[in-house]
Amino acid sequence: GFVGAVSAGQSAAILAAAKAGEFDAKYNIRGNAQAKAQDVMAAARDLNAKFKIQETAAEIAAQACQGAQRAINEVTTRADAQAGRDVLQRMFAGISRTIGPLSRGSVSSRP
Repeated sequence: GFVGAVSAGQSAAILAAAKAGEFDAKYNIRGNAQAKAQDVMAAARDLNAKFKIQETAAEIAAQACQGAQRAINEVTTRADAQAGRDVLQRMFAGISRTIGPLSRGSVSSRP
C-alpha cells in the first residue's frame, strides 16, 4: 500500500541522485557550470568597467530624482500661488462689498 509506494519512491529518488552524481562525476557538469558562471560574471565586470554602466545608471537615477523634486516644487509653488490668489480674491470681494455701499453714500450693517 502506502508504505510500499513511499519506499519505492524513496528508492527511485536515491537511485536518481546516485545516477546524477555519476553523470556529474563523468562529465563534470557542476564544474563546467561554475566556470561558465564565473566567465559571465567576469564579462559583466569588463562591460561595466568599459561602459561605466553602474556609474551611468546612478547618474541617471540621481538626475531623475532631481527632476522629480523640481516638478514637485513647481506643482507646490503653483498650488500655493493659486491658493494665495483665491484668498486675495475672496478678501478683495469682501472689501468691495464693504466699500461699495460706502462709496455710494449708503452704509449697511452687513459687510
